[in-house]
Amino acid sequence: MGRQVSYKKNGGLVSSKIDCYLLKHSAIAEKLPKNALIVFQVAGAKGFNRWNEKLALKYRELNQPVVYVEVKGFQTTSFNPGG
Repeated sequence: MGRQVSYKKNGGLVSSKIDCYLLKHSAIAEKLPKNALIVFQVAGAKGFNRWNEKLALKYRELNQPVVYVEVKGFQTTSFNPGG
């Protein structure tokens, strides 16, 4: 599997994990700015983080607030940020 495909797969996993977390912790979700672009970063995954940030910012709207969320780990073995 190529790095690009792996990053896409892992990016989807990160997004879904954060979605689930925010649904369970609505007080945290309420603190996010309206219409915020959330950029996920995984601790220790520099290549993935660069790729994900570049992709996210490519679709940023004019004056859209950006929030960076760092994920330190998962409870699943299917995540491999290195490819």
